[in-house]
Amino acid sequence: MLRVLQRILRAAGVTAAAVMILVALICLANPHRPLFYLIDIFSVPILSAFVVMAAGLTVMRQKWAGGLAGLACALMLAAVWPQAFPKQAAADDTVAPVRLVFANLLIRNKTPEKLLPWVDKQNPDVVAVIEANPDARAALIRGLKATRPYVATRYDMVVVSRFPLRRPRPRPGGFALMTVDVEAPGRPFKLAVTHLTRPWPFSDPEDQRRQFSRLAAALDGFAQQDLILVGDFNTSPSASGMDDFMGQTGLHQAPALRGTWPSFLPSLLRVGIDNILASPDRVLSRRQVGGFTGSDHRPVVVDIRLARKK
Repeated sequence: MLRVLQRILRAAGVTAAAVMILVALICLANPHRPLFYLIDIFSVPILSAFVVMAAGLTVMRQKWAGGLAGLACALMLAAVWPQAFPKQAAADDTVAPVRLVFANLLIRNKTPEKLLPWVDKQNPDVVAVIEANPDARAALIRGLKATRPYVATRYDMVVVSRFPLRRPRPRPGGFALMTVDVEAPGRPFKLAVTHLTRPWPFSDPEDQRRQFSRLAAALDGFAQQDLILVGDFNTSPSASGMDDFMGQTGLHQAPALRGTWPSFLPSLLRVGIDNILASPDRVLSRRQVGGFTGSDHRPVVVDIRLARKK
């Protein structure tokens, strides 16, 4: 009886490991089908779960299953690697960076000013937020303006800056997008703030992809230089939708191994859907994820540097 039970456990372990490899191959292939795309969005949490499962199988002395699970972990790591270590130019260390904070505050959040202590600690030059509750954001703006006197607002978006802001404007087109020129010393840049729809099954399978296409068209003409794009993309950089968008526009993302949503989970179980992207002439470094501030998203902070001239 014991021998039969051991065989059943071995078979179950090998089957589970085989499923893990299949999931890893799906993420590595960057598929465009709705169900596979949804799996791909959760690459980092899946990798974390796979490491735990592989360790468990090893402890249980399931040699074949543990080896296959280790292979699945390696494949998942390859799928996540570009998200964790994106290719960027070398930074020009002779020019001071611009520090930027981005946060989705959750539109139902009645106390968005909970973000302020963490912002004060990070001491950013620019703060961009979305889903700022219209009835509660006055206190947040008042706190941010203490050292950042320039403010631009559109929709539920707010940008507060130490540097002058020029030409804030919405860009309608079936999704939320605001652009504003930030007169940072050394070299100004255009800041674009966006919020895309959720993927299938929460919306039509093509809705998010269509919004990425509209976003790329709206940014056409200045995506190659002096552009910073921040937003809640409702997808992770390793998934095909955002990967295709970056390939089309030439933008690159900040390293995003630690996720931002949902905020109550540990970092490696969260999904990196709140992201900061830049044109090739900018380098994004020191990305960090903040603590819980009352939203279902965690805030992020990043240093923006000029790329070193070749």
